[in-house]
Amino acid sequence: MMNANQWAGERVFVYYDLHRECWFLKSLKTGRVLNYRDLPGGGREKILVREVGILGAEFKVSEAGRQRVIQEQSKNIHAGVVGLVLPVTDAMRAGAKRGVKYNPYKYSTFVDALTLEPVHSAQYAVLVRDGDKASVTVPKF
Repeated sequence: MMNANQWAGERVFVYYDLHRECWFLKSLKTGRVLNYRDLPGGGREKILVREVGILGAEFKVSEAGRQRVIQEQSKNIHAGVVGLVLPVTDAMRAGAKRGVKYNPYKYSTFVDALTLEPVHSAQYAVLVRDGDKASVTVPKF
């Protein structure tokens, strides 16, 4: 697993794939998922990303995709974070103490993990996968 520093400055849509259990970074410039690499003999391999920093984080949910999840009871990619990839610093980790979560069956937006108030944006977000858990934290609102 690695961090996403090699894509610093790239504007992306970041989402967590529940089936593959990792973060994916989709370039908004090219439309390609950045953390796949082409293999010499053909095919592609995913690069597991452990930590992603996002500057100017916008929390996006496609309502149509959310409704498909609810109706079909089958997960699909319809929610994520948009912004610029930036290297995560110790100061960012220390400042990002507010948890943000999303559950399509309970909420139509991302919400503050404590207050359950909607969260639409943040100065930055730190997205981490640790073991079998994924978390999103932001500085205090």
